[in-house]
Amino acid sequence: MHYVFKYDGSSSTIDIYANGSVVSNSDYRQRGTTGPLVFPTPTQVLIGAFPNASTGFASSATQVWQGLFNGSIDEVRVYNKALSDTDVSSLYQLEKAGR
Repeated sequence: MHYVFKYDGSSSTIDIYANGSVVSNSDYRQRGTTGPLVFPTPTQVLIGAFPNASTGFASSATQVWQGLFNGSIDEVRVYNKALSDTDVSSLYQLEKAGR
């Protein structure tokens, strides 16, 4: 599976893509404004875990979605801009072709 999570600060929208196609989109207004995501304190990027103040990640969770991811994640990319639908589709096609 090829997943893309896109946050567009100019419109405060979040889009989630699976295999090059949008599967979810929503309006994300942080304090009613548009712009970059704002975190109150510096934080590390966690993929496959939910942050926990004392350990850095949750080894046990109160809700199912907060637990650790048990599997493999490959080819993680972070961009400094919101990708267009065409960009996402093109990236998926390149990955699918093994490039």
